[in-house]
Amino acid sequence: MSMKKRFAVALLSVLTIVFGTIGFASCDKECLHKWGEWTTTEATCTDDGVRTRICTLCQESETETIATALGHAYGEGTSNGDGTHTKTCANDETHTVTEDCTGGSSTCTEKGVCEVCNAEYVDSIGHDYGAWVANNDGTHTKTCKNDATHKVTENCAGGTATCTEKAVCSTCNVAYGSVLAHTYDQEVATADYKATDATCEAKATYYYSCECGAKGTETFENGAALGHAYGAWVTNNDGTHTKTCGNDATHKVTENCAGGEATCEEKAVCTGCNTAYGDVLGHAYGAWVSNGDGTHTKVCENDATHKVTENCAGGTAT
Repeated sequence: MSMKKRFAVALLSVLTIVFGTIGFASCDKECLHKWGEWTTTEATCTDDGVRTRICTLCQESETETIATALGHAYGEGTSNGDGTHTKTCANDETHTVTEDCTGGSSTCTEKGVCEVCNAEYVDSIGHDYGAWVANNDGTHTKTCKNDATHKVTENCAGGTATCTEKAVCSTCNVAYGSVLAHTYDQEVATADYKATDATCEAKATYYYSCECGAKGTETFENGAALGHAYGAWVTNNDGTHTKTCGNDATHKVTENCAGGEATCEEKAVCTGCNTAYGDVLGHAYGAWVSNGDGTHTKVCENDATHKVTENCAGGTAT
């Protein structure tokens, strides 16, 4: 109610009391009302609109409803920035209602939006990733439980590859990548790795191997050469003899026979192969020597036991 209206009502009330007292003396038992002007009170959100008039004689008042209460006409909520919003009545701005924000759904990355004031009010829920799952291509992926479209994919890492097995990812526990190349630096001298046997003149060779057991192509020597194991000399019946290696029959040694002594009638016997070789010496007789008995003798210079005695002959006796 405006100030002017309030003043008018108050003034009217005073006058009514004054003149009513005067008029009351002239009234009988029942007042014949002499009504003053209507005073109107506008309807509010909670009260009906009315008009009132007062009898100037007896001060009795009469009130009539001229409009029903307006009710509240709250507008849209305005965010208070604290998870609440306030609505103000369009009929009376002193009438306000403050409520908690409601509705809307927060996501992993965005706050919930109030369906009334359209302001953010609930914190984002953040990601709730599940376990890493291998993609079998050297990567693994984890998926958000709150929103399956939110995924994180990373390269597998960790673990140690060997020459026989791939590395196992320390995150998803699945093998990835490639095996390492073999490192052939092991010298294992066993039959499994033998390349060549030892010979008379060369050591045995073996293939270098990897610590995993794989065999390489490069070789190393081990042990000692066998050396020659020659057998007995065998005559070749040409003044030579040959001995053959027991470790390799292609290894032979041929030498001239030697040793032994030839005689006038027999060849020398080789001390290596025990076979006669060369030529007999033959006799080398010296000059005839008279024996003084009508014979003479010649002695072999090669063997003095070899003598020839013959009768003297020729010449002319006188």
